[in-house]
Amino acid sequence: MAALALEQEKSRQHIEQLIQFDPMTGLPNRNNLHNYLDDLVDKAVSPVVYLIGVDHIQDVIDSLGYAWADQALLEVVNRFREKLKPDQYLCRIEGTQFVLVSLENDVSNITQIADELRNVVSKPIMIDDKPFPLTLSIGISYDLGKNRDYLLSTAHNAMDYIRKNGGNGWQFFSPAMNEMVKERLVLGAALKEAISNNQLKTGLPAANLRRNG
Repeated sequence: MAALALEQEKSRQHIEQLIQFDPMTGLPNRNNLHNYLDDLVDKAVSPVVYLIGVDHIQDVIDSLGYAWADQALLEVVNRFREKLKPDQYLCRIEGTQFVLVSLENDVSNITQIADELRNVVSKPIMIDDKPFPLTLSIGISYDLGKNRDYLLSTAHNAMDYIRKNGGNGWQFFSPAMNEMVKERLVLGAALKEAISNNQLKTGLPAANLRRNG
């Protein structure tokens, strides 16, 4: 009976590990992050969220395959860990995306941390004796009293903005950026509706259409 109980406890711990941690990196995962942020918000702590996207991993995949791309990500994670401070929290939320949570919310500290993160990959990652110059796109969100979903979604919007503008940088989320995102969603919905209703017009004169037909 004791052996069975021990085995059941090991199984429970293994399942808990899978639920809360990323198997490849050993970092906390999205579920763990949600619990962590919810706990901070419940305690009226206002964290700074850095959503980090690793750029150019596709170059590693195209050149060497997925297994080597995983090795590249592990090297990035090791570099993150070397810079991690005791009061900072790092997790992997999916694929090439990570989140750093910091309690240092002074603007000068926020920008310093963002620069330090970006410099983590200032030296190329060596994979199979080949250098791969990776970069980071970092979205930053901080707002007093906001909940977990707000912090993560706005940080993601800021990261997307950086990536669409070439990557290799960081960006604070701003209300203006939020409006841009909303407008893009509205325009996208209107475009889909117009296509489904056959209302989309090309804007080209009929003569041009005939000439090019």
